[in-house]
Amino acid sequence: MTAFSPPGRRRRSDLLRDYKERADFLTVYVREAHPTDEWQMKSNVKDDVCYAQPKTLEQRVAIANDFTKRFKFPCLSESTI
Repeated sequence: MTAFSPPGRRRRSDLLRDYKERADFLTVYVREAHPTDEWQMKSNVKDDVCYAQPKTLEQRVAIANDFTKRFKFPCLSESTI
């Protein structure tokens, strides 16, 4: 999970800022895209978003909560919705 978008695309934080009065935003966390125990990326280390692939609901919820706190963007785990 990352809060960054590919070049040429708007960042989630920009979308939230620009459209929060007209739309509701929510990220649904399903699985870690680049976990430390599978395919770690240097950018995750640089941005301090390093997580092992969660194996329990509690681990997924903890990562979703961290995302919300770090990036001020609403996020739920797929097992909590």
